[in-house]
Amino acid sequence: GTAALVRMVERHRSAPRPRVGEARPDAPPELDRLLCRMLAAEPADRGTAADLRARFEELAAERVAAVVPAPAADPPYELPALR
Repeated sequence: GTAALVRMVERHRSAPRPRVGEARPDAPPELDRLLCRMLAAEPADRGTAADLRARFEELAAERVAAVVPAPAADPPYELPALR
């Protein structure tokens, strides 16, 4: 009945959140922390959608910057003139 439902909800709220690092050890620790923040039991601890989006974008940019080399200051070749 109701008591069983209340116990189930309380267990769900107090259970540890899954960690992305357990499934994907190559995931950045900051991503794991961000996902845990998003899954916080208390809504006030989750942050706003805008804050979370901005942080995801920062993480994505950092990840790309770590993988993709920065372009050379000057191209190693000369571009043909347009006619």
